[in-house]
Amino acid sequence: MKRIAYLALVLVFTSISSCTDFLEEEPKSLLTAKYLETPSGVWSALYSTYSDLRYFYGGESALSMTVAGTDEFQKGPDGSEELNLYSNSGLLTNGQVSSTWNWGYTAINSANAVLEYAHSSGMPEEDADLCVAEAKYLRALWYFLLVQMYGDLPLNLEFITEPSTEAYRTPAAEVYQAIVTDLKEAIDDLPNIAPQPGRATAAAAHHLLAKVYLAKATHATAKEDDDYQNAFNHSTHLIDNAGAYGLALLKDFADVHTPRNEHSSEILFTVERNTDIVSDIQDLCLIISI
Repeated sequence: MKRIAYLALVLVFTSISSCTDFLEEEPKSLLTAKYLETPSGVWSALYSTYSDLRYFYGGESALSMTVAGTDEFQKGPDGSEELNLYSNSGLLTNGQVSSTWNWGYTAINSANAVLEYAHSSGMPEEDADLCVAEAKYLRALWYFLLVQMYGDLPLNLEFITEPSTEAYRTPAAEVYQAIVTDLKEAIDDLPNIAPQPGRATAAAAHHLLAKVYLAKATHATAKEDDDYQNAFNHSTHLIDNAGAYGLALLKDFADVHTPRNEHSSEILFTVERNTDIVSDIQDLCLIISI
């Protein structure tokens, strides 16, 4: 009995010692603002900003929220009636409406993190300039999507680390101006040709800026007299300098939609879905061509 009691005590103390060691946690997956002060943290924030585009373009949300109900779209027997017909009934509670808002502001805050920490993270200045340019392109892309859908909305240009229950709408004209500023500044530091598929380029920024000016030109409060001319200038620049950007129209328009041809000379920007080299075109969420 004494021997059994002794063994029991040994097991108890061993368990206590083991538990003590086990409970000394060193979480490896917890990301804090401190992590963003490092080069790897900045790169992670940038990649996260790209990744958020997959939520929108990877499913039906992009089509439902951008072309459903327009003359580019034909309503089928199913789908969301409030989006297909722009009916007031149920539109505000539609899941795609709220999801797009949430995805957009999550990505925007990640982009803001890149802008805040890139130049103080210790990464080479050239890398910091590139990260900032890509983040500005992505922030502009998201705000352009959101302002067309929701009109006046909160304009957050600073990294937010604390949750808040307060939000104030910024006039759409100011949002458009912020988008234009981001894209103009991004163009200067973006490469002509992407180092990897799915990365922002100066060509993609010129293309998006032309679209922004066209949308802005028809907006009741944001339009300015030179919007159409600016849209023409950026479009013409892209056409006249296509070779410098590695762009060219394909001989057969049908080839644009040929599987595995999603990185052809006619493609300006793609949202990549995975890194599997044997994946087909179904694994790409968005393709913007010339």
